[in-house]
Amino acid sequence: MTDDRKAALVLAPAAEAPKRARRFLSATLVGWDRVDLADRALLAVSELVTNAFLHGDGDIKLIIDLGDALRVEVHDASSQQPALRRYSPLSTTGRGLHLVEHLVDRWGTDEQEDAGKLVWFELDARPVEKAGGLVSGRAMTGAAPSRTAPEQAAAPDSRADTYHAPAA
Repeated sequence: MTDDRKAALVLAPAAEAPKRARRFLSATLVGWDRVDLADRALLAVSELVTNAFLHGDGDIKLIIDLGDALRVEVHDASSQQPALRRYSPLSTTGRGLHLVEHLVDRWGTDEQEDAGKLVWFELDARPVEKAGGLVSGRAMTGAAPSRTAPEQAAAPDSRADTYHAPAA
């Protein structure tokens, strides 16, 4: 049985967008008791939202969907598709999509019919059992996973952002 959950956030195209996306995703995963997915998801969403801010157009829409996989989509109004590029080892840019490719289970891009594109990634998120030594999908290895306090992460602090509460 799949337990689908969805959440969305519209971000103003500003330098703070990646931070707000991370904060929203973190609070959403805490609310869904899936902090086991947070490390990889937060780094990947930061890269995709940064690219949307730097290379996209208009507002940035973040959509989070949890079923058998955690799917995170980043939409912007630019039709220019991202591409993996090879840069010099001394270059200070151009490694974000390579990082995403190594962090996630699947990723890709889709053009939108109305305009723009979405870039997405997925992390496998099989249903978890809380009994028998498993916590949020990972075997206990000592330290419990860290959690971000929902009150610190949930509410965006800009009137330019549109907040949609995570569905329980």
